[in-house]
This record gives sequence, structure tokens and C-alpha cells, in this order.
Amino acid sequence: MLLAAAMFLAGCGSATSVAAPNLDNDDTEMATNELMEDAASNDQSYSVFLNADASQSEIDAAEAVLVDAGLAIEFVTQDMAYDQFLEMFDEVHSEVAPDDLPMSFRFESDGPIDAEFMRELSELSGVLDVFSPTSAG
Repeated sequence: MLLAAAMFLAGCGSATSVAAPNLDNDDTEMATNELMEDAASNDQSYSVFLNADASQSEIDAAEAVLVDAGLAIEFVTQDMAYDQFLEMFDEVHSEVAPDDLPMSFRFESDGPIDAEFMRELSELSGVLDVFSPTSAG
């Protein structure tokens, strides 16, 4: 549950493909569903979550694809995601460490991003998950 919340804070993302240590899968799924519903209300935010073991070249490649598409992106480190997590969930911080949270790229759009582009992003090496407003539905 905590990791799902942290991923949401890191960029309104889906945590369905991440296994969190010491967390019950039912709790994680329930929290993920609730957070995805909340994320759907902010229909302009997109996130590209990276694997914890993504190499610098994989991170650079994902960044290049986003920049080449003309998107203004923000890179969110694990420490930045952790700080955001603590701001909202400080009472449970002892159960989560920065290494538990994914790095991500965030970007916003004035309208929907092409589904094919989002699929291509999700297939990049080093990418854990791609969140779009339509993936919350």
C-alpha cells in the first residue's frame, strides 16, 4: 500500500507491476485502485517509471525519446519521490526508504498523448511502467 501511494506521489502512476517488501498484495491492489481513480481526475499528468536497476544509458534513452517528442519533462529521483512521500505520509515513513521508490519522468500535456507513443515508451529498456490518464480507467 505504501509503495502504491509513493508511486502516485512520484507522478500519479500505477503501481500494479511493483512488488513492495513487507506489504500485503491485497492492500497494495486496493490502494493502487484508489490512487489511480484520484490520478484520473488530473487528466493531463503522465509518468514514466523506471526500473530500480535502470542503467544511465537506459535513463538517457528514455529522456531522449521524451525530449525528442517536444515534451517538457521533470526527472524525479528516488530521493525526490521519498521527500514527496514524507510530505503526505510522514506517519508511516519508517516502513519506506528512498530505494523502495522508482525514479520517474513526469510531463504534462494540453491533450491526450498518442497511444502508440505511450506503448513505445512502455517497451523501452529500463522502463517499469507508463502511466497515462487512460491507464487509470
